[in-house]
Amino acid sequence: ITAGNMAAREHLKSTQPKLLSLGVVGQNFEGADVGGFFKDTEADLLVRWYLAGAFQPFFRAYAHLHSARR
Repeated sequence: ITAGNMAAREHLKSTQPKLLSLGVVGQNFEGADVGGFFKDTEADLLVRWYLAGAFQPFFRAYAHLHSARR
């Protein structure tokens, strides 16, 4: 799990390479915090997170207590 990511385009962009690297070393049941764990996300960015998350082995959409509900 790529925990602790933020609701930012840079974190979305870096998710796939991280997950592929983890798969190469044998951790193949991985996924990111879809939508970002920290900060508030914009609607269009959240849609892109969900589209990318659909292709991850582990889909988890939750956020920090102080982030806006998604």
